[in-house]
Amino acid sequence: VNCVFKEGYAKDIGNTEINVLYEYPVKKSIFDKIKGLGSRIRIIKQMRDISKHVDFRKFEIVILSYYDELSFVFSGYKGGLFLINHNNIAGINSSLIKRFIYKQISKNNHQLVFDSNSWEKLQVYGINDVQIVNHGLIAPYKTIESCFETFKRIRGDSTYTIFMPSSGNVDDVLVKQVVTDINIRLTLEKYNAKIIMNCSAIKGANDSVKFLNRRLSFDEYSTFFCNSDIILIPYPKTYSYRTSGVLMESIANDKRIQMTDIAAFRLYENLVGESSYFNDVIDLRNHMEDLLIEI
Repeated sequence: VNCVFKEGYAKDIGNTEINVLYEYPVKKSIFDKIKGLGSRIRIIKQMRDISKHVDFRKFEIVILSYYDELSFVFSGYKGGLFLINHNNIAGINSSLIKRFIYKQISKNNHQLVFDSNSWEKLQVYGINDVQIVNHGLIAPYKTIESCFETFKRIRGDSTYTIFMPSSGNVDDVLVKQVVTDINIRLTLEKYNAKIIMNCSAIKGANDSVKFLNRRLSFDEYSTFFCNSDIILIPYPKTYSYRTSGVLMESIANDKRIQMTDIAAFRLYENLVGESSYFNDVIDLRNHMEDLLIEI
């Protein structure tokens, strides 16, 4: 297996055994500030750069681990590729333009999805060249001693830690409710627990919530993950036809989880248990207390 990564990615994940065929540079652009369009222009440039350095014709199978429909059209890539879907299906479900482009792409390429819900949705749209590939589990994370000191400093004298690793996909309204809710604050104080959120500070948050306000390195992320007692995944109800990487990390690391009760997550109920799902802050508070008693 030959891999193409962004520059420095293999080093970031601490894997030196991967056969890296090419590392494409990540350059800032004047278009980056333009929401939506800027990221697509950057992706198109990256895809074209890769095609200049890698001849796909030399390989029996070529898999794109991520793609955007609009960027793909202008990338110059030909057919025969295997395309892994992340939020693509949710996008085509709400946009007729994306759906049309997706169908055109699917005529010459193979779609890969992580679950049966996504597969069934594509069948409804008449897209049949689809395969289900179950989302793999990473090797369990390890505590890096130098990063553990950072974790201990942020945790302070708290006995228990609840960690929200992701900020990109969360329900902002729900997160604000969590960090400002009086009953959740009282529960955290009662059990000497702290919530650590990997995001920017939120106005009005109680003292039992700590915001990191910066991007964690891979070693820091793995250390925080390993040493937290509960993983919090407060995603919106609209999070559909996709799989959460944080959920897969939680399963791989045998973590207690609290996540929004949505169909995309219910597929893993047999692995995480009924009590891992919550519907609102009241539900979350009750489940948190049960888990803190249990630990």
